[in-house]
Amino acid sequence: MSSSPDPIQEWHRQAQAELLAGRLRKAHQLCLSILQAQPNHPDALFICGVIAASNGRLAKAADIIERAVALAPSRADYLAELGKVLAQLRKPGAA
Repeated sequence: MSSSPDPIQEWHRQAQAELLAGRLRKAHQLCLSILQAQPNHPDALFICGVIAASNGRLAKAADIIERAVALAPSRADYLAELGKVLAQLRKPGAA
């Protein structure tokens, strides 16, 4: 008897692949599905923040990525992306 795959893990894997392929809308939809089931999923939040930044919504991106950083403060990639977004917002002290 094999266990069925965890849908959240599968959505996450797919969201990462869609993000890498530049299919931001699909990646965003998958992340929203994850966040509906697990509102504090740090990587789904992070991906949403990256998508917001790539769409020019820098303030929203900073807010979302800050949430991801609060949930996973040791993730260097989250911190680097947050610094990048804050620098684009002309907040070098915060960056």
